[in-house]
Amino acid sequence: MSSMKDKKGEIQMSIGERILANRKRLKLSQEELSEKIGTSRQIISAWENGVFTPSTQSLIKLARVFECSLDELIGSNMENEDPMVAPRQEEE
Repeated sequence: MSSMKDKKGEIQMSIGERILANRKRLKLSQEELSEKIGTSRQIISAWENGVFTPSTQSLIKLARVFECSLDELIGSNMENEDPMVAPRQEEE
């Protein structure tokens, strides 16, 4: 797995590492998690090891099981926001 450093030099977990950490937090086996989201144990293993990246639909299912936001699951926050994405404008 490949953790990366953000702009502040802090280590950021990969999506796979976040899936693994959340699965362990809930004390779920790969098999149990796979049953909850409708995939195979091998796919869970591949995600956790960085072989594959979950689809958007799978990320939504994982966030529901883990009771977290998609932003938390993928490691997105305002400080790490993509500079190519226009910031939201407040409504008046």
